[in-house]
Amino acid sequence: MLKENNLSFCNFRHSINLCLLFLLFVVSCKKENNISDEPEKIKRSVLSKNSIDYIGRLKEVKQQFYARNLDTALKSKVDKKLEWLPDWENPRSEIISDTVSYIFYPLYAYIKKDGVLIKGREVGSRTYLIIKNEKEYFKGRYFYQLSDPRDPRNFRELDLTNFSGNLLLANLENNQSFIIDYKNGKPSDAYRKKGEAVLKKIGLNRPILSSIQTICNSYMKNCVYYTYGCGTFEYHLSYDCLRPSDCDASCGCSTWELGDYEIERVCYDVWFPDPPTNPETPNDPPNNGNGVLPDALTYEDMNNATIIDDGVSDITDIDKYLDCFNDGKTAAFYKMTIFIDQPVANSNKQSHGLLVAPIGNLTLDIYGQTFDVGHTFISFQKVNTDGTQVQQVLGFYPGGSGIYSDGTIKDNSGHSYDVSYTMDVNSIEFTSALAQVRNDYFNNEYSVLNYNCTDAGLKWMNAADANFSSVSRGIFNNTPGDFGQALRNNPDADGNPGIAPNSKGPCN
Repeated sequence: MLKENNLSFCNFRHSINLCLLFLLFVVSCKKENNISDEPEKIKRSVLSKNSIDYIGRLKEVKQQFYARNLDTALKSKVDKKLEWLPDWENPRSEIISDTVSYIFYPLYAYIKKDGVLIKGREVGSRTYLIIKNEKEYFKGRYFYQLSDPRDPRNFRELDLTNFSGNLLLANLENNQSFIIDYKNGKPSDAYRKKGEAVLKKIGLNRPILSSIQTICNSYMKNCVYYTYGCGTFEYHLSYDCLRPSDCDASCGCSTWELGDYEIERVCYDVWFPDPPTNPETPNDPPNNGNGVLPDALTYEDMNNATIIDDGVSDITDIDKYLDCFNDGKTAAFYKMTIFIDQPVANSNKQSHGLLVAPIGNLTLDIYGQTFDVGHTFISFQKVNTDGTQVQQVLGFYPGGSGIYSDGTIKDNSGHSYDVSYTMDVNSIEFTSALAQVRNDYFNNEYSVLNYNCTDAGLKWMNAADANFSSVSRGIFNNTPGDFGQALRNNPDADGNPGIAPNSKGPCN
C-alpha cells in the first residue's frame, strides 16, 4: 500500500523529474550530516576599503567583538600581568573572492608594571585579530616553524613581504585551530592540494564551509615567552612550546618566562578554505602617522635624524687589534668575509621601523620614530701552519650622534647576519685591506649617505681585489639592504643567516 501511495504521489500532476529532485534532496540531507552547518547567506557585498559603509561596518565588527565577550578569549592562561589588545585604529582589509573578505587588526601584548601598561616587541612572529566575513573571529599568528630554536630568525621582527612560513588561526569561540602553509606570500601548492583531496574525499566540488573535520586531539601549543630583564618588554612565540635560552634576548642575557599558551585542537583532514594571504596587502597600505616611510627616507628625514647609541663600545686602539696578526708564525692561508645584516632579511629595504633599537646596528631616530638601517662588517682571518689562527671581526661606525661625524671602528663579535661572502686572499691583499681599516679609523669621516658601514666594508674588501660594485639607490650610495640583496645574486655567496665568530680582541 505504501508503495502505491508513493507512485501515485509521483504521478499526480508531477513529472518523473520531481521524484528525482525529491530523492536528490534526501541524499543531500544525508551528506550534510558529515559536515558542519553552512554559514548564513551573505546578503551584502564583501567588505572593501572603498565600501561607502566601510567605517560603519568596522564599528559593528568591534561592537560584536565585545558583545560576544571575545576579549575574554584573549586573556592569558598563565600570567595575569600579560594582556592582549587589538589595535583598533589600524585595520586592514583584504578581498579573497566575491564572497570572502578579511579584516586584520594588529594584536599586541602588553605587560602591567606598577599599574602602567607597557607595549611589547614581538620577535619571530606577527600576531593579528583576523575576522572572516565580519563574523568569524580568529587569533592569527604568522611564524616560521624552524627546526633549530636558536635560529636567529626566531628573535627578529617578522617581515611578511613574500612570506614563506605558517599561519596559525585559532577560532576565539570554539578553540579550533588551523595551520596554513605559505610560500612566497600565498598558500602553498601542498596546502591547496590538501584541500582538493579533502573535497574529493567528501564529494564536494566547491568549499562553502569553514571547517571539515574527522578525528581531533588537543595539545598544549603556541606558547608565548617574554622577558623584561633588559629593561624592555620583548615576547617570543614558540609553536612547540620550546623555551628560549636565557641568552637569546636581543639585548643580551635575561630570563624568559611563560606568559601564555593555547590548547590547540588538532584535527585530521581539516582544511580552511579561502584563507587570507597577509595583512600587508597593497590595496590597504599602512598608516605611517607623520608620513615617514621606512624604505623611502628623504634628505629632509636625514636632516631631522639622530643616531641612537647601539650599546657597543668603540675600539680605543685599532693598532692593538691589527698587531695581533703579527704573531711571528707562518701563515697557511688568509680569508676575508663580508657579513650583511639587512634591515629586513632577503629584502632590499633600506630601513625598517622598530620599537626597540637592536644592538650593534646603525639605528636612526626620525621624528621620534626608530629606524634600523642594518649593518655591514668584515671578518679578517689568518690561519697558521701550526693550526692556530687569529681572527678579528670589525665594522665602521659614526663616532658621534650625528649622521655626519668622525668615523670609528667597533668589534662585531657575535653579530647576527643574513647573507655573507668569503674569499681567499694572499698576504699582500690581506695587508692592503688592514691598511684601509687603519686609514678609516684615523682619517675618514662617517656619512650615512656617502660613506657608511657598507661603503667602508666594500672598500676594505676591494682593497683585497674583491671587485665589488656599489649599489646606489635613492639618497644612499650603499645600504646593507641594497648591497645585501645584490650579494645574494652572487653564486658564491651564502644566503643562510647566522652569527659572526668572535674576535681575538686587542693584543698588547
